[in-house]
Amino acid sequence: MEKGTGIIAIIVYLLLLMFIIRISKKLKKKDEAFETSEHDRQELDLSDEDALAACLVAAIDYREETKKNIRIISVREVE
Repeated sequence: MEKGTGIIAIIVYLLLLMFIIRISKKLKKKDEAFETSEHDRQELDLSDEDALAACLVAAIDYREETKKNIRIISVREVE
């Protein structure tokens, strides 16, 4: 095996390791984002116009900030 081939193999292994670490970090962040306790979950009262307006304003603001399509999955009150 020549010197150049060994160096290329090491670089390929390091790039592969970096790719695996990045994927595992993204998966971990996704899992943490969906972890909520049962007492945090409540149905949004759609007859409460203030709460509904607050959700819509927050969604619109987030959409303008990120420039991505969004979907509201859950709502919780910040105290």
